[in-house]
Amino acid sequence: MTTTEAQPPVNATQPHRYIAFGGPRLAAGLIDIALVVTAVAPLAIIDFGLAALAAFVVAAVYATALEGGPSGQTVGKRVTGVRVVDATTGERIGHFRALVRHFGRVPFIHVGHMMFSPTDTDWRTWYDWALRTTVVSTRD
Repeated sequence: MTTTEAQPPVNATQPHRYIAFGGPRLAAGLIDIALVVTAVAPLAIIDFGLAALAAFVVAAVYATALEGGPSGQTVGKRVTGVRVVDATTGERIGHFRALVRHFGRVPFIHVGHMMFSPTDTDWRTWYDWALRTTVVSTRD
């Protein structure tokens, strides 16, 4: 299945499907960051500020297009076997929620432990909780 094909909804109420910080979710983030940095690295030769701005824009477009798309997966999420879904229905979250979700994590990218809501029993990040999304395993 390609990343552009729709995946069936999951039963988002199954606790074993939730992914906490670490493991596949962390690996997916590192893969995605590496891809974005690799894409904009040549610009750093010209101007580091331009490269930083390009990385910000490319990361936003990348996350919005892929997490909001039919698969709910970035390249990193596909490799590690996780995807973003609506926490209630298990269906895709759409591009608007994917964009808001991306900007919700940007300020906390260096302090990942602060992203998780201490009151959420499913260990969702605060932005997943606020947007009613969750990251689930695609592997059973």
